[in-house]
Amino acid sequence: MDEVEGVSCRLGTHEFQEGIDGSVVVFHVMAMLDSLFIWIGNQQPSNFSNLALAMHTKYETGATALNIFGKDTDSTSSNIAKKIASKTKKQIYVSYNLASDETPMLSAVELRLMQEMKDRPECF
Repeated sequence: MDEVEGVSCRLGTHEFQEGIDGSVVVFHVMAMLDSLFIWIGNQQPSNFSNLALAMHTKYETGATALNIFGKDTDSTSSNIAKKIASKTKKQIYVSYNLASDETPMLSAVELRLMQEMKDRPECF
């Protein structure tokens, strides 16, 4: 019988939270080989109401994104995924599950996520 060659696996998880506009925002990150899954939401009740994917292709200069499920009219998850894909050159899955997608809240969430990526690059 032939020997099976082992394949290295990289699957890491990271969680952090931040108080933003009176709410506790929770970030769950799952880092895989060449891709990231990022869930953003509140502590309770947690939900998974949408999912977007962004990646670089040879056909576009920037990252391309699509909504896998959720409201087609809500581009919050796909916009965040595009920004991170442009920065990391990885496939990025994002699920943004906060009730508020107003600019101040969204900007604060994005800034906190980018700061964590800068401070803890090994988790991304």
